[in-house]
Amino acid sequence: MDGQERESRCECVLFYFDDMASFIVVPMELKGGSNAEALKTVQQLKGGANFAAAYMPRGSESICRPILFHNGISRVEVRQLSKSQSRVRFRGKSFEIKTARCGGRLANVLP
Repeated sequence: MDGQERESRCECVLFYFDDMASFIVVPMELKGGSNAEALKTVQQLKGGANFAAAYMPRGSESICRPILFHNGISRVEVRQLSKSQSRVRFRGKSFEIKTARCGGRLANVLP
């Protein structure tokens, strides 16, 4: 076992190249309940980013855009997501977790 078998991961990871030829990794966590838990979500998105790092093309510029889609999130959880320890590290850089309501358009969340 390489350790990833027990690591918590997000539901989905999207890979694509943008117009600038940067490789974009989008770990996505989907929370359908009435209140998303920030700490668990951060752990799952970090696990998804770690998983994605193994599939990165060598030598390409890469960007991570972690996203939480939710049906509701409390102010306390939003504050937790904005803390520096809640950022997702990917290939030596730190990325903020974006949030959107379930059913929202992915294009509206990605810059």
